[in-house]
Amino acid sequence: MRFNTWFGNLPRFVKRFAISLLICTALFLVMDRIFPVHTNIRYSQLILSDDKKLLNASLSSDQQWRMKAEINEVNPLLIKTMIY
Repeated sequence: MRFNTWFGNLPRFVKRFAISLLICTALFLVMDRIFPVHTNIRYSQLILSDDKKLLNASLSSDQQWRMKAEINEVNPLLIKTMIY
C-alpha cells in the first residue's frame, strides 16, 4: 500500500493534526539548532565550613549570584510560589 493511498483515506482533521505536528517538530528542531540551550552554567564559588554551612560566596564569572542547590535544600514554599 502506498503512502498516498492510506494517508488520503484519513479524515481531514487527522491529516491537519499530523501535518501540524510534523511542522511543529521540524520548527522545534530548527530553532534548537539556531538557538541552542546553554547547559554549561558557571556557578558562584562557595566556601563551606566542615558542617556544610556557607561561610563565603563570590560572584560567578558573568557577575551573577548562582548557587547550585539540590531540591531537598530548597524551601517547599519557594518551589510552590515559583510554580504557581
